[in-house]
Amino acid sequence: MFRMKGSRWVVGCIGSIVLSFNPSFAQDGKGPEPSEKAVVEESGKGPELELSLERAVEIAVEQNLGLKVEALRRQIERTRIVEAQGEFEPVLFSTLSTTRASNPTASQLQGARRLDVNATHLDFGARQVLPTGASLTFTANADRTRTNSQFATLNPSVDSFFQVEARQPLLRGAWTKYGLSTIDQARLGTRAVDSDFERSKSEIVFSCIEAYWRLAFSIADVEVKLLSLSLAGDLYEINQAKVDEGVLAPVEVLDAESQVFSRREQLIGARNAVQDAEDTLRRILFNFEDPVHWQFFIIPTSEPIEEPIQLPDWELASRVSKTRRADLRAIRERLEQTRLALYQSTVESRPQLDLFGSSRTNGIDRTLLESYSEAAQVSTTAWTVGLSFELPFPFNRARSSRMRRARLELRQGEIDLRSRENDVITDVRATLRDIASLQEQIVATRKASELARARLDAEQKKYDVGFSTNFQVLELQEKLAAELTNHSLAVINYQIALRRFENVQGTLLDSLELGSEPALLEELESESPSWWRVPVARDTDGMARKPKILPQD
Repeated sequence: MFRMKGSRWVVGCIGSIVLSFNPSFAQDGKGPEPSEKAVVEESGKGPELELSLERAVEIAVEQNLGLKVEALRRQIERTRIVEAQGEFEPVLFSTLSTTRASNPTASQLQGARRLDVNATHLDFGARQVLPTGASLTFTANADRTRTNSQFATLNPSVDSFFQVEARQPLLRGAWTKYGLSTIDQARLGTRAVDSDFERSKSEIVFSCIEAYWRLAFSIADVEVKLLSLSLAGDLYEINQAKVDEGVLAPVEVLDAESQVFSRREQLIGARNAVQDAEDTLRRILFNFEDPVHWQFFIIPTSEPIEEPIQLPDWELASRVSKTRRADLRAIRERLEQTRLALYQSTVESRPQLDLFGSSRTNGIDRTLLESYSEAAQVSTTAWTVGLSFELPFPFNRARSSRMRRARLELRQGEIDLRSRENDVITDVRATLRDIASLQEQIVATRKASELARARLDAEQKKYDVGFSTNFQVLELQEKLAAELTNHSLAVINYQIALRRFENVQGTLLDSLELGSEPALLEELESESPSWWRVPVARDTDGMARKPKILPQD
């Protein structure tokens, strides 16, 4: 029995077709499905993984390496916000130095023939930048001096001061919008990367869904090819029996024998397509840290749907897409980044006009503490207030170039957004047309399969009584196989088109209900995972059942 639940819609149809016109399959009024003619072999080459569509999506989200790369990119981008915020963190500074000097003098007023000076300098303080662009600096300074001059009244002496300085730009680099623009750009960049991650996740999920259904079709197509080969083999056996009885010329066997080998060739190609489709899905699902990931036989178990759905108006669907599409949100976020960059360039191109001021208190004594104590009494105070102005002459080409580049990038981003929105509308319309077309194709191919079955049934009966030929029967067999393939392909394409429409609208992730089962790696490491079983009904190539068809190789 073929072990793919999702292919029952093909297998059941094939079985009913065969039983309806070929009595040789019937035993005691009840015949097996075509695949029951296969020789069941246990290869023992690897485990089979029965996989629902929902579980496949979960595994892809958990294991896909491309998605992990995008997740790390999100974390990297978030560090830029903290980096930008660091500009407004206070900075502590300090300097300690010592100087020794011994110099000859030219005057007795210097207090010694050779003046020796030992000086120690100490300063410390804090600096803070505000979002308005202002900078505040507090400095505590002390200079201790020891000399051999006889005129020194304090020896050693400590000269100290406390000073507070403030500077506020009024034009260039001024005010909060400019001061916080770097942080705002980092946040916009993070949101853009988040949107990129969501889009990548949606694309990977859709790729997983598409690969899942392509594998389902490939396996179902093997069943069709097995049916076609079985029909050709049965006709060959009937003709050979008639030749043995002398009622049919030996040349009549050649057509059936030729078709057996031709259809066996088609079966080989179909089996190879299963392996290709399996590898495509496997590459999306697993990270291959364990070689066992290459050894699974993936068995899709989800049932496809054939019922038509009510299609929305393309204008409504387009409006939803413009709102929900993650890639459009990313473009809008980056467009806002460009607007901020243009604003920064505009502010930086202004002349520099700064308001500054400072206040300072002094103290002097023999020790550091006494000197600081005197400075703290604010008995001697000096203050300064002023304006500073700077104008590039004749003009700053670098700043002008940055501003022009920002304007061009903004214009480029606006055009790109409009172009992408037009692409989205085109995608929505095309996907809706595909869904409507596939709904009709499913009905048409189902009817064509039924008619092909009826024609083959009638032709087989005519052949049994000698009113038809090998050529006509074989031609109708091929027609039936082609119509079955067309129907299964239409059904699979319909499943993919429905999910593509959700992906185009940006609603695919919301429409999927992901379970809370453990990650696949935990299942692989467990001693007896629930989905692990010995493969059956596989030949040495890992494909479904090797048919017993004459003539033998």
